[in-house]
Amino acid sequence: MPDIKQDSLFPAYENLRNGNIEEAEDLLDAALMSNLDNNEIKFALSCLSFWKDKINTVVRFSSPSDKSEWIFRAWLNFVEWSKTLPGRNEDCIDAARYFVFNRALEFCSKALEEHQGATDIEIYRKTGLCYKNLGDYDNALRFLDYAFTRDSSSAKLVADLADCYALTGDMQKAKVLFREAFFIGASEIELDFLSSEIITRLISETEKMGYKGEELALWIPVYGVIYGIFNVKRELRAVELGKLKQACYAMETQLCKADETEKKYLVPRLLNHYFWLIDHYINTDDDRTKINEILLKIKIIDPDVYSKYDT
Repeated sequence: MPDIKQDSLFPAYENLRNGNIEEAEDLLDAALMSNLDNNEIKFALSCLSFWKDKINTVVRFSSPSDKSEWIFRAWLNFVEWSKTLPGRNEDCIDAARYFVFNRALEFCSKALEEHQGATDIEIYRKTGLCYKNLGDYDNALRFLDYAFTRDSSSAKLVADLADCYALTGDMQKAKVLFREAFFIGASEIELDFLSSEIITRLISETEKMGYKGEELALWIPVYGVIYGIFNVKRELRAVELGKLKQACYAMETQLCKADETEKKYLVPRLLNHYFWLIDHYINTDDDRTKINEILLKIKIIDPDVYSKYDT
């Protein structure tokens, strides 16, 4: 019996990579005729159908910036949608990734040429993400780092930069920036754009505990500390320490009046803030009494995290 993947799927995936959608579809249709129950072929055809529709839609947008935004939104939808299908295959996903981000890079490059003012930082970020998904980490770092120098307050940008450093093996910078990103705004980070093993494994381990969506994002930095992944720390400036203490007090007050739904989001945020505060006291050789006070608060709001946390 012939090797289905060798005879039909690999050539089909190669056509998809190169943007030859019709040719890829013809190969898969022929393969399906003799393998009607093959879920991988059905999955590949579903992927082709998905992207045919999206590529036909993107031409309706006039500006390259809008086109790139549409492609990026479509990719995130595609990743979530593909997880629900039987026969999901990484070779097909990788082929789609190469096709999609090559197309997105064209739009980003045109947008940069047009100097679109206020959208420049996001376009630089998207250009960096295109290169990262295409495996060109040098160019990815160049664009992401440039965007970071202009806006270090964007959680998703900082996370993307951290991911790129991790992919190039610079774990020191990656760990510092990942921790920073999830502190700035965990719920803003687009997790499906992160691909380095250090973060995808942490996301996977946190997912196993039943967390999803925003709640998942908020728990990732908590378990990043517990598992020793977010173990590279920086010193806080005086103004940052003041804001950190104020934020802890505000969340403690909220927690006293919160219902169960609100607590799901407040607790991981407060725990993450507590971890930063403890690290500050450790780094500055402060009075151990302050650390013990925070540890007691952690024990009260989440005994399980307290039992796993090691100062």
